[in-house]
Amino acid sequence: MTYKTFILIATMVLLAGALTTTVVVLNAKRTAEKQSALLADKIHTALYRDATSIWDGQLISGPFNPTDIAGETHGSSTYIRLTWQPPTQTYHHFLITITDPRTRWTRIESGEHDRTSLDLSDLKSDTKYTMTVQACLDQPCRTWLMPSEETTYRTDKPFWQIVDTAAELKKATEVEDWQNSIILNDVSLIKSDNSLYSADEKNTFIIERVVHVPKSDEIIMTLVQRVTSRRLFAKLLNP
Repeated sequence: MTYKTFILIATMVLLAGALTTTVVVLNAKRTAEKQSALLADKIHTALYRDATSIWDGQLISGPFNPTDIAGETHGSSTYIRLTWQPPTQTYHHFLITITDPRTRWTRIESGEHDRTSLDLSDLKSDTKYTMTVQACLDQPCRTWLMPSEETTYRTDKPFWQIVDTAAELKKATEVEDWQNSIILNDVSLIKSDNSLYSADEKNTFIIERVVHVPKSDEIIMTLVQRVTSRRLFAKLLNP
């Protein structure tokens, strides 16, 4: 081998090495960019960052038990219905995570292998939640898949309607933690003729208590008129 040939071969080896290094760096950069794009605007970033892969879960969140109230359709004030499509890859079961982005409150629920929907309960009214689903690849969920997108939904405001009587109130249980506290200005109060009370009209009442009636499974709010001290009862229409 001549000296010129040796130099040529050495130069080619160096160039090949530099090219390989460049490709590795570019691939790493592309991977980092893809992960950054995936995590953009995500609430559950840790779940997405550590996921094995992504699938098109087609998550949809919407109203639970839609009801016609005063001529409009409203969902539950404390439930959200979540649906999704399962991955084609083999998996064991699902974990559903729901988070209030404002307070960072989070709850995780388990869903069996064949489940593709879940009604999330005991939520706060008029609150925006973000949800996602893990497809666990093993029973302890050490590895998992994540849907390409999260889903967000706001629970409805509570609608209360004045009722003539409140039967079985003697057996009712006081709901100490119903939404922690209720402010009349924040709820919709409906008259017996289905018309809405104005803000000024609502200010003529004070809330005495909120109870759960076990026989009818209703939530009843007792109101007292400030001037006359007359008691009125309002039933929660979209629990």
